Amino acid sequence: GPGEWAAEKVAGAAPAAPVSVRAASDLKVGDQVEGRYRGRLEWFQATVTLVYPNGSVALQYEDGDKEAPVPRLRVRFPGQSEPERPLGAGERVEAMSEWR
Repeated sequence: GPGEWAAEKVAGAAPAAPVSVRAASDLKVGDQVEGRYRGRLEWFQATVTLVYPNGSVALQYEDGDKEAPVPRLRVRFPGQSEPERPLGAGERVEAMSEWR
């Protein structure tokens, strides 16, 4: 798995107007995005450095840290809102729980 890296929280980032959810296929090398480093709740500014055939990507975070592969579920375009639509049967999701 990926090594231990630390990403800094995006300072002063204010939510922008929602942007429609985009398909995984429109991510490309050089895109400025936000990633949820190691599945954390915070979003961090990053650049796409590689796009894998399955839609996951390699990211280089603004502070220089790297992470790969990053599932598409943990990458968004700046200002993009979370999808607000019903989930379909068998659809892949990422969930977090405090339950132990």
